[in-house]
Amino acid sequence: MRLPVLADVQCRTILGPKPMAAERPQEEAGRLRDHIARLTSGWPSPSELRTDASGVADDLVRHDHRHDSSLIRNVPSVLEDGCTEAERDAVRAYVREEWIASQERWKGR
Repeated sequence: MRLPVLADVQCRTILGPKPMAAERPQEEAGRLRDHIARLTSGWPSPSELRTDASGVADDLVRHDHRHDSSLIRNVPSVLEDGCTEAERDAVRAYVREEWIASQERWKGR
């Protein structure tokens, strides 16, 4: 089935020129990997996103300790330098539970 001209142009724009008939599947896969790597080169890694989430969650924990403003009253300790991944997980879990509690609280109003 022949693709409409517009779709063919879009595919060439996204994936580059059509491979030659003699190109092996491994080479085509390599071209696609390289193209995806170029497109996503500026994106943060999953570990960077987790670190950012931990930082934001720690700010909320510090605020809740300072102002005693927790809805669920199970505030974990603040993160210190050299904290463990389990402590970071606890802080992120706390923020999720706080968010859920705040949403349930607003539903009741």
